[in-house]
Amino acid sequence: MTDSGHTKASETGMEAPKRTLRQIYVGIALHGVIFGILGIIFMRPIWMYELGLLAGLLGAMGVTYNMYTTIESALDMHPDGARKHVTLHSLLRLLGSAALMIVAILIDWTAFVGVTVGLIGLKISAFMNPFIRRFI
Repeated sequence: MTDSGHTKASETGMEAPKRTLRQIYVGIALHGVIFGILGIIFMRPIWMYELGLLAGLLGAMGVTYNMYTTIESALDMHPDGARKHVTLHSLLRLLGSAALMIVAILIDWTAFVGVTVGLIGLKISAFMNPFIRRFI
């Protein structure tokens, strides 16, 4: 992608989505570093928050990958089958995120905060993507 957001002529159909996936992963990792440092400063017990943050970041990366593979496979399906496929996987992502948060709250509130902050990393990464794509 160029700075204006247009796909480069050299990128083929599969290269652009994979590049975007890498950019989102970098954004999630950057988000994790920033909020990991903030957690060291403000959260107690630190290890519980950091463990929750790591679980949330891994969850965000898993959700991102699932969205990527779901869209890729839905593009080859009949529209009715694609709609059902995308809806099912969206529900599974939601249930997976909710399960991760429920397990975290049962462990400790700081783990819950860490997981929640980690999962939000996907959203923050999407907002940071125009900045990240300049460098990747």
